Amino acid sequence: MQTVGQMIDNVASITVTNANEDERQRILEIIQSVYYEVCAMTSWTVLRETVDLAFSGSVTGIWLPADLLGIDAVVGSQTGGYRHYLPRDEANVDYSETTYRFYFSDIALEPVAQGDDLQISSGATTFTAPGLTTDYTDDYIMFDDEPGLYKLTAQTTIERTYYGKPLSGAHYQVRPVGTKKISAVDSAREATTDTLTCYYWRLPPPLYRETDRIIIPADRAIELMSAIRYVGERHGQTFKANAFKAELYGPNGNDGVLNQSINDNPDFNPPAPPQDIQGNILNMGANTFSRRSGITNSHLPGGSAWRGYFNK
Repeated sequence: MQTVGQMIDNVASITVTNANEDERQRILEIIQSVYYEVCAMTSWTVLRETVDLAFSGSVTGIWLPADLLGIDAVVGSQTGGYRHYLPRDEANVDYSETTYRFYFSDIALEPVAQGDDLQISSGATTFTAPGLTTDYTDDYIMFDDEPGLYKLTAQTTIERTYYGKPLSGAHYQVRPVGTKKISAVDSAREATTDTLTCYYWRLPPPLYRETDRIIIPADRAIELMSAIRYVGERHGQTFKANAFKAELYGPNGNDGVLNQSINDNPDFNPPAPPQDIQGNILNMGANTFSRRSGITNSHLPGGSAWRGYFNK
């Protein structure tokens, strides 16, 4: 895993001879943007998380973490194992289905709270925002136009340290636009009252310092994508972009370093035994080879009936 400084050096070396401070900063901004794009492409092992969803008769929809990029599985428990909930778009639910399923029942079109009086220092885990008078612990907050989302552990405290530029009188959003709400139904199309586990992958922390590390195993792909975007901003260098694209995408368009990185990432395997189409555990009893009613030992290999047959 490269540091940000190493990647800036690499991108600069194949696009410009000597990058000044402004150029290095621009390359960093491009790397950050590309990094998040690649993170969203697949369920990277290092980005996988879980969150418990406690549904009940009065709670039929739950807001998911705002830094969620995608869902690998939604799993509930049942006697002897687990039950999978299958993804469905609410508009496309077949009401004759008997599967357990989940869908996004709402997407935030505006924040639950926002303001323009935020102040935070670089290296801080607390901030001030006089207009934020409600405690939204466990929701996520976005600071101005800075990358990354931060989980609130108290009204004005965040879980992860903020390393961006100092902000004063800045805009903020709690439960930012685009945050998803999840709902789930059982085989009878009734809202579930179970506690489910959502397996998902998320945004990593943003890149601010040259000592920060890119944590997904796609360094070369991010380098090339960043170089392509950077030379696109510099007139007369499109010939370089073509060479970068050849390595990035490969001769067939899907066998370059980008696809190789994605293919090398281990698939997600949820904890679940074999199930039927309704998501029920295939339970054949304590003895897999149990016999039908009326069959005695004498009818089985080694029994008296069989011994008599072979002794004829």
